[in-house]
Amino acid sequence: MAKEKLTTLSDEVLDQLVHTLTEVGVEKLSVQNLLAVVKAHHPDLVKEFEDLI
Repeated sequence: MAKEKLTTLSDEVLDQLVHTLTEVGVEKLSVQNLLAVVKAHHPDLVKEFEDLI
């Protein structure tokens, strides 16, 4: 479900997420870690992922 959601995001949003993930230094890329980063650093995107959180 999370993978399908990622395919609906714009290139700009994906770039923002990847940039944030590299800045934060996520050790293991997982859905749980990705959602935690979105919640902490991109609260405006939480609505996009609320069904997964």
